[in-house]
Amino acid sequence: MPEPYAAYATVLFLALLLNLGLAVHALFRKAPGRLPFSLLMLGAAFWSGMVLLALGSSTPTAAHFWFKLLYFAVSTMPACWLIFLLHYSGRQQLIASWRVVLLFLVPAATTTVIWRNDLAHLFWRYRFFPAGGVMDWELDFGPWYAVHSIYNYSIALCGLILCFDIAFRSYRIYRRQSLTLFFGALAPVLASLPMTLGLTRLSFAPFGFVAMGIAFSISLFRYRLLDLAPIGRDTLIESMPDAMLVLDRQNQAVDCNPAFTELIGMPEERIIGNQAAAVFRRWPRYTADYRDAEQVDDILEVDFKGTAKWYRLRITSLTGTKSGESLGRLIVLHDITDRHRAELARERLRAELDESIAQVKILSGLIPICSACKKIRDDAGYWHQVENYIRQHSEAEFSHGICPDCLPRLYPDLEKVKEANERKKNNPEP
Repeated sequence: MPEPYAAYATVLFLALLLNLGLAVHALFRKAPGRLPFSLLMLGAAFWSGMVLLALGSSTPTAAHFWFKLLYFAVSTMPACWLIFLLHYSGRQQLIASWRVVLLFLVPAATTTVIWRNDLAHLFWRYRFFPAGGVMDWELDFGPWYAVHSIYNYSIALCGLILCFDIAFRSYRIYRRQSLTLFFGALAPVLASLPMTLGLTRLSFAPFGFVAMGIAFSISLFRYRLLDLAPIGRDTLIESMPDAMLVLDRQNQAVDCNPAFTELIGMPEERIIGNQAAAVFRRWPRYTADYRDAEQVDDILEVDFKGTAKWYRLRITSLTGTKSGESLGRLIVLHDITDRHRAELARERLRAELDESIAQVKILSGLIPICSACKKIRDDAGYWHQVENYIRQHSEAEFSHGICPDCLPRLYPDLEKVKEANERKKNNPEP
């Protein structure tokens, strides 16, 4: 085998092993997006393997067969790349079945054109010939190849833009993950351009696949791709139950979530770009107390659809990580209505209990009482009749009567009458 072909075959074999290993590794991970990632890497390995088989073919017919198989991978890899990034960024809601079908319509049409002899001329005209112990080829591409290429590069470009956006919005390890994915995917895109544009007969895509495999390996094993993934802003912010508003330095609203639009009673397009005072015009307390506050943690009562509700208001200053310069403020409102109502009910119950306790009068302790007249001395030094003192210091009331011991002393005549009656009863007259 001539030296240039031997070097080319070595790169193909390296790309095959590297990407096949990554495909198998990812397939056995329990992580979102593992299947499209595995298919992407398997496509790169399949691409390299088919070109290797075409180079080693003994007849032009066999080489042509391997080339037709090759385009299964070529036409589907960009779609797998985009689907993986949607999983990775937390945008799974965009991967509806009908969208996936639309995404693979052009690849399916490309495969049909290639494999039908009466349509193959729309994609390519080829000539395979032996050259120094290997099978070489010359390809002239037809109009459908332009459609296929434009579609594939457009999907790949959308994926690259999405990947760069993820890197721009992410933090630390997720940014490193996204950047290695970005540059890894960019390599085969750039490497395949010379052949696509008709500048070379051989594709440099295998070199790009090797670079992609190395970059993706770094992302997988060093930055823990498929173990850690950035939660998409839509997944986190849009679904959070707390109302959130972001203001810039000019007190203009620059971002909010659906919970805030529902709470404030305004659509998002009327909130974004508007002044905070206009957004909170129905909440005069905010405008009066918190308009320019940098740090707030307070309870705010608002009228929500005619019902009083309570929210925990938190305002945090947003600063640049390096300069420390204020970039704006983050406002978060957490609904504490149920908890606040429970606290109010407990306070009312406690007040009622305190009032009831205050009304209960209990006599206790040492009570000074006169040993002769039995009057009781109060804390001010005044003496009171026993019944008056007890009445004042308890809930007891008195009903007066005369005991049998006191009756003769107080009413002696009454006692004599009683005794005469008793004698008459015992000794009746004849």
